[in-house]
Amino acid sequence: MSRSKWKGPFLKNTLIKKNLITSETPRNSIIPATCLGTFINIYTGKEFKKIYISQEKIGLKFGSFAYTRKGKVKTKMVQKKNNI
Repeated sequence: MSRSKWKGPFLKNTLIKKNLITSETPRNSIIPATCLGTFINIYTGKEFKKIYISQEKIGLKFGSFAYTRKGKVKTKMVQKKNNI
């Protein structure tokens, strides 16, 4: 479900007050147009990812650009032949 239109986009108050370039941003905030052309640090749970904000990223959430999960490693199982 998406957020109600009458509420408007979610943007944490600390992002408005602080300098967006050096602050750590919450993943659930929407990227505002004021931070176009800047670098933002997003915490993934292990490390900070430095993300450049371009025109295509405006209106999306910060968390969609810093992945927190690893992909599955596909390995082929080798079946052993039993020599009895």
